[in-house]
Amino acid sequence: ILVITKSSCPMVDEPWFYERIRMEYTVCSQWRDAALAALESIRPDIIVTGGSKNYDFNESQWVAGSERVLGKMARVSGSVFIIRPTHALGFDGPGCLAGRHWRPDFLARETDCTSPAGSDRENQIHMWLKQAAARFQNVRVLDMNPLICPDNRCSAERDGAIVYRDSMHLSAGFAEMLSGSLARLMAESNARPVSMKQLPGESGANQSNSAPGLASKISPEGI
Repeated sequence: ILVITKSSCPMVDEPWFYERIRMEYTVCSQWRDAALAALESIRPDIIVTGGSKNYDFNESQWVAGSERVLGKMARVSGSVFIIRPTHALGFDGPGCLAGRHWRPDFLARETDCTSPAGSDRENQIHMWLKQAAARFQNVRVLDMNPLICPDNRCSAERDGAIVYRDSMHLSAGFAEMLSGSLARLMAESNARPVSMKQLPGESGANQSNSAPGLASKISPEGI
């Protein structure tokens, strides 16, 4: 497995003004182009990509910008899976659990360290990602949120496991617990894998540089 990641860099081919640095984030565009070029050289069997929902792109930017990136991935990989952005907890999960631990029992019961899951904006972005993916036979969007926040309720802890490491990112331990479910969703996705022999531009030189069986995880935000 090859992991390629950059924080605060959407896998959407659109200019983005990064408020933290008060300018267009051109470094992100350069990184994204380099990551896609690397995938073209590697030609992995499977690509798993994901990112944040916290970008203020409009519908046309989400759809068209995602299509441009997915088109390049779909041409060089057998299957491409987009993981829907994870629901945010909305507060620091470990901090809430720690506070509940030291409070007296009658006060701890008043803090359940949970929050409602999702929003209309999240649902829109999910729909736009599916719309972009629908253009390609070997691209699918996977939704892990029902497993992360069952019954539309997110929790800092479930069954003794810490779910979030902060207000929005899953803990490493909980993410590992989801690996079997992710594999099952990938198998059940009905994506039509493209044989590496069918991919365009597969010259003899390219074939010698390909890496059969290699899966790449492109995760601008991490999961």
